[in-house]
Amino acid sequence: MDKNPHNLVGYVHQPPMVMNGTSTAPWDAYTGRKIQHAEPIKLLRDKWTIIYSDQDTENANKALEGLQGAAKSFGIKVEEPWWCEVDGRDARQPNGKGFTQVIDSKNGPLA
Repeated sequence: MDKNPHNLVGYVHQPPMVMNGTSTAPWDAYTGRKIQHAEPIKLLRDKWTIIYSDQDTENANKALEGLQGAAKSFGIKVEEPWWCEVDGRDARQPNGKGFTQVIDSKNGPLA
């Protein structure tokens, strides 16, 4: 691989088969929605979290809207998350420490 960070080369390999109950099906059957989830995910109110920097509030809202729109076609239930906004100063701490400190202090589903 070239050491230039702007010249990465690689491949994404899709799994050739997907488990469907007790049998397998081609990956195309899943992506083409010919098979359904055995148990759709339920992201219930205050049982899941969106963690974002205060500078990304608009993006966090857009992400939730996109997730809710896509989820309907897959039978996934998406309710309001537990919102965890991280102050910009905390968000800039190295190794995500600002995020983990805020999560630990808020007594949400991840604490």
